[in-house]
Amino acid sequence: SSLEEKQAHNEQDFQQLESSLKLVCSVHEHDKLLLHVVEVKNLCFLLVGLSCRLVRIEHTLASMDWRGVEERGDLERKREALERQIEEGEILKEKIERRSEKVGSYFENYFGEEQRNMFERYLRRRVKI
Repeated sequence: SSLEEKQAHNEQDFQQLESSLKLVCSVHEHDKLLLHVVEVKNLCFLLVGLSCRLVRIEHTLASMDWRGVEERGDLERKREALERQIEEGEILKEKIERRSEKVGSYFENYFGEEQRNMFERYLRRRVKI
């Protein structure tokens, strides 16, 4: 599919960036890069999963497809908990975005601004895909 092709191309771009950086950076910087990429991926999955669950609960509440006040109360508590978790996820996202600046600086320091821009495009496409 087109989405799988985009994902494969994006990962191929990252592999090239990562292997270039690995040749010149410290082990600590390389480890930080790999950890950062995993965290971005995991956070995206987390936020999408929480959002999907929230939409289902809101749909159930709106459709009145629930039985009794007790079940509605349970659904509202679940909705509030999901909203809090999404807020916490957004805070994590902000922290990860700040770390993206640090990790991106590795590429700029070793290779210049063009490589940094390539890394930032990789992260944006990863989130988008």
